[in-house]
Amino acid sequence: MKKPSSSRSLRKQFQRDYFIISVILVLFFFALLIGGATLTRKHMTGLIAQSTRALNTDAEKNLQALGEKIIQAKAGDVARQIEIYFRMNPLMTIEEMLQDPYFKSISLQKVGTAGYTAVYEAPSCIFRVHPDPETLNRDMSYLKDKLPSWWKIVGATLEGKEASGYYNWIDPDNQTRKKYMTVMPIAIPLNGQTMMVAATSYIDEFSAPVKLMETKAQNIVRSYRQYVTRQGIVFCIIAAMISLVAFYGVYRLGTRASLKYILPIMQLADITKDLGRGKWEISGHEYILERKDEIGTLAKALDRMSNQLKILFSNIEKRVLELHTVQKALKESEEHYRTLYEESRRAEELYQSLINSSADAIAIYDLESRIKYISPTFTKIFGWTQEELVGKPLHFTPESEQPKTNEIARNVIQNGIPFQGFETQRITKNDQLIDISLSTSRYDDHKGNPAGVLVILRDISEKKQIEAQLQHIERMEAIGTLAGGIAHDFNNLLMVIQGNITKIQYDITPEHPNYKDLTHIEKQVERGASLTRQLLGYARKGQYEVCTVNLNLIIRENAQTFWRTRKNISIHYDLSENLSLVDADASQIEQVLMNLFINASDVMPESGTLFLTTRNVTQEEMVNKPYIPKSSNYVLLEVKDTGTGMDQKTMEKIFNPFFTTKEMGRGTGLGLASAYGIIKAHDGYIDVTSQKGTGTTFHIYLPISKKSPGPTPDTRVQTIFHGTETILLVDDEPIVLEAGADMLDLLGYTVLTAENGKKAIDIYQNNKDRIDLVLLDMIMPDMGGGIVFDRLREINPDVCIILSSGYSVEGKATDIMNRGCNGFIQKPYTIEAISKKIKSTMNRRMDGICHEDHESAGKNETGKGIMA
Repeated sequence: MKKPSSSRSLRKQFQRDYFIISVILVLFFFALLIGGATLTRKHMTGLIAQSTRALNTDAEKNLQALGEKIIQAKAGDVARQIEIYFRMNPLMTIEEMLQDPYFKSISLQKVGTAGYTAVYEAPSCIFRVHPDPETLNRDMSYLKDKLPSWWKIVGATLEGKEASGYYNWIDPDNQTRKKYMTVMPIAIPLNGQTMMVAATSYIDEFSAPVKLMETKAQNIVRSYRQYVTRQGIVFCIIAAMISLVAFYGVYRLGTRASLKYILPIMQLADITKDLGRGKWEISGHEYILERKDEIGTLAKALDRMSNQLKILFSNIEKRVLELHTVQKALKESEEHYRTLYEESRRAEELYQSLINSSADAIAIYDLESRIKYISPTFTKIFGWTQEELVGKPLHFTPESEQPKTNEIARNVIQNGIPFQGFETQRITKNDQLIDISLSTSRYDDHKGNPAGVLVILRDISEKKQIEAQLQHIERMEAIGTLAGGIAHDFNNLLMVIQGNITKIQYDITPEHPNYKDLTHIEKQVERGASLTRQLLGYARKGQYEVCTVNLNLIIRENAQTFWRTRKNISIHYDLSENLSLVDADASQIEQVLMNLFINASDVMPESGTLFLTTRNVTQEEMVNKPYIPKSSNYVLLEVKDTGTGMDQKTMEKIFNPFFTTKEMGRGTGLGLASAYGIIKAHDGYIDVTSQKGTGTTFHIYLPISKKSPGPTPDTRVQTIFHGTETILLVDDEPIVLEAGADMLDLLGYTVLTAENGKKAIDIYQNNKDRIDLVLLDMIMPDMGGGIVFDRLREINPDVCIILSSGYSVEGKATDIMNRGCNGFIQKPYTIEAISKKIKSTMNRRMDGICHEDHESAGKNETGKGIMA
């Protein structure tokens, strides 16, 4: 009666034991799976860290190379800017330049965030421009031992050579950081001294983004490792606890079952163990299968179960293997694409940063010439924004530039050949035409197919303007030097003619049949002298009777005089009532005005209107000029006519000497050339604007004066003064020497002559007690007038000397006058002029006055202004 109950008890027990064993097996396989996944994650975490380090290292190297190029480019740009400044200011010393804010602004520029540029002399290594005041005008070679890496670079440049390199710099906090420096020579020496431009900056400034990226990447990897570690520890603890519990349960159940059923259960346990080992066949225990009790039933069930488990676990093994393979592939794919995504994102951020920081405009087109992207610099230069252009074609190429531009575009798109440095023009959003340098290349997609075109546009308008200004200055200086030399030699020839005419006229009366012809020749000499005045004016050889004047008064007086001879021309005045005063030679300004008035009347032969305007301006209002004005306040004079106007080609030559649009015999072409020279000699500027059919406007800028108005120079009729003193006449031109000696002989003086400086010194050394005055030529070969003057002063500090030259008193003559010369007279001079000059010089010497003011020395003693 108890058998069924016992049967049910055995069934439940063994069902419970089988269930527990099955759970243990599942947990075991699950533990193996989790362990493999853990090892895989650990391995991939290492790969992420390694890839991150490699990417950061490569980016850091590239950014450092970019930093080197930026520093080198900055050194080259500053050297070229200073070179242009030297060319424009050839006579200035470095001390004078340092007073010019513009020079300091182009010499001392920032490089990166903490870098700068500096200027020093070679080979002295004395820094003239430096942001640290304690370094200025100091020989920095004392750092040779303290900073050997720095000296290795600087020392290599002391012979005027370019050098670059790294050096270690100690900051004020005693931290050593690496700097990169490039030193370039300035092509134009300053007063014979080679100047060097150094550009330097901390190199780690350029790799700062990479450092930030590296720190973020390390934090991500560290966080990921910590997360995996924590989860792994938790998982291991749980797995260990489950394993212990399962082991304990199986052990207890097995023990109890063996105690109850001893051999059958032990045998069944062996069968179960075999099943656990994968032995699905039950053999050697057939007698158990034949039992009719619950053990037999269990044995049969085990047999059936073994068969089912054999099939089931076979399928499970296949499925687990397949899942493991798929999971491994998924993990590898996931990590691969995650790495690619991170790399692409960082590369995109880096390239976007480079494009946004570029000083050049950048535009990206598709293959249909539609805009895909424009940089912020593109918007700054041309005016269009990204929203206005994306997906649209941009038509900003002038018609004249389209053929060449289209040819380059076809070659780039079809053949993939990049093009660099194409100088062309483009139109901005506000219709302004600017000069640019264009570089372009095609880029491909990931499959190697053409995807679009990258275009880089550099604004070179300022560069073009500076080059044009430099060429204009060099051309005008060369022509001015030539004009001055011609005027000097021509004055010597006129001196000979004037001297011979004077000698002949001195011996005859007005009734002589040749007297009228001689007077006519003398007038032609005066006309020739007027021509040299214009040449010397163009050559900018000085101002002679400078005083503080009101430009309005000179304009009104000369305009009224001109109108009396050209009454068919109307004159309109717009003269500022509060116009500032200027320092000027009134006679020279009158010459400029008359030249402009006459030119205006020539282009208005029937009738017309002349507009005269004056006002006060500053250099900030002088924009779009063919020159860079100095920082000052100016008086502006505008002379505008309603004539035929000029084309661009004519305007480019209008200030050249001997250039004229008039027919033969109606002009020399020196009027505007002399006007240009006179205004330049007054530290002013002159330029012209005109178009065919719309008239011409001349703009004259003169710096305002800080003085009070002075008296207008007086003119007087002079007489001839005779004398009996002994005069030493020095001139390297034999015919000039002869003409001058004849004049002095007619005046009663005893004349000694010397044809060169050496002979003059010898004659004076032997006759210093009887020579009362020396008439000394300034320009002589081998030994010039300045050297002779100094030698004569060494022989006799009280020697009386009058300087003579075909040039004006300005320039070299001014230097000699400032050293104590007693007087100056310009060739050609008349007998009246030289007689008064000698008499006035002798009188001043007797009155104890050493020498005359060189500003009045240039005034011709006949009352006519010396040639301007």
